Amino acid sequence: ALLRALDQMMGNQVDEEPVKKALAEELPSKPEWMQKSHEELTDEEIKQVKEWELKERSLKEEKEKYRKGLETELKKLRGEIEGQFTYFDTKLQQLFATRLDVEEV
Repeated sequence: ALLRALDQMMGNQVDEEPVKKALAEELPSKPEWMQKSHEELTDEEIKQVKEWELKERSLKEEKEKYRKGLETELKKLRGEIEGQFTYFDTKLQQLFATRLDVEEV
């Protein structure tokens, strides 16, 4: 039960720092030799270009996934806060009504 609670609370990750560091990393700008037309590149250069593009796409996908997760968590927390406001207002109205009833007596 403890591990399940930890998994749920931490999103199956005990430490989020490696994820944050990886997402904070930026790929270096594309080297100038990668700007050449496809016909001018050697086979090795083409392979490097494809690897670089794959890394770029993967990093973008990870950032988008992380951003969406944070947005979902934010919506959830805002909903919980709104629920607490509503609960507090209801209790305050009940207490006010009770006070009025006591003062009338």
